[in-house]
Amino acid sequence: MRVSVILLLLCLFFITSRKSYSQACCSGGAPISFNLVFSTAPIHTFQFALSYDYNNLGTLLESSDKFNDNNRTRATHAILLNTGYTFSKQFAIDAVIPYVVQVRKVYFQNSTSDYTTVAGIGDLVVLPKILVFGANSINRHLQLGAGVKAPTGKSNVKINQIALNADMQPGSGSWDLIFMANYYQTLRSRKSVGFNSTINFRLAGTNKNYLEVQEYQFGDDFYWLNSISDQFPLNNALLSPTFGLRYRFIGISKINGVELDNTGGQWLTALIGVSLIWNNLPTLNVSGELPIYSNVNGIQLSTSYRFNIGIQQQLSLKK
Repeated sequence: MRVSVILLLLCLFFITSRKSYSQACCSGGAPISFNLVFSTAPIHTFQFALSYDYNNLGTLLESSDKFNDNNRTRATHAILLNTGYTFSKQFAIDAVIPYVVQVRKVYFQNSTSDYTTVAGIGDLVVLPKILVFGANSINRHLQLGAGVKAPTGKSNVKINQIALNADMQPGSGSWDLIFMANYYQTLRSRKSVGFNSTINFRLAGTNKNYLEVQEYQFGDDFYWLNSISDQFPLNNALLSPTFGLRYRFIGISKINGVELDNTGGQWLTALIGVSLIWNNLPTLNVSGELPIYSNVNGIQLSTSYRFNIGIQQQLSLKK
């Protein structure tokens, strides 16, 4: 338990020592921090997941006030490949690589519009994890992880020789540190009911070659997801609904060390999902998110809704 306390204290230290706001889209365009944690698995088990994530940023906000303005919209499409391998009861490694498509539409008063699309491989995340307790129990466990996000995605994409803003790039151009804590416990009176709590924290590095002559740093990214799930038999499968709340904030972005306006805020969203689980077949996962509360710094486009669908499978490589 001492390790978990130290990790949480480190997260809180970095969060409070760096000005804590959020920006309306994810770092480098890819929602990697939402897709980091595989469940615990037996030794020598390989896990993989392939998912599609759609983030519609169609709500214009000033602080928490909504504008009735449809002249500008944003959307992020991402295909995410997650892999993981369990080396022992206590140690596993996860990795995720996204393919990102950024879309921006701007409508002008003369009935013309500007449509911008950028696509490419995003930033790779590698996350070693340790199981603090729960190796011999299916009823509860605590996992801690610490890893890196590598700048594998392009961060200086230009269209017609015009450089795009950092939040339209497939990658961030920076090395970041990733911290994770995941706690899971079943209900004693009904073992199929599970409570899950996950904290992810990304300590952002600096892109020292932004627009080839400047330095850019995204804000630190923190989120805390708490959810409850259950399982019900459905023909030859199990139906598993999930309900949760996700709180998120990100630090103000900086360019050449100067804080940028219109970056930063905080969000509370409601998550509803369902999984179909078959023996020896991939699990189908579908989920959606809607904002409950948003408070941004300045004026920003914020998420109107989010949707994710994917499959997940475990393969035993034990001889």
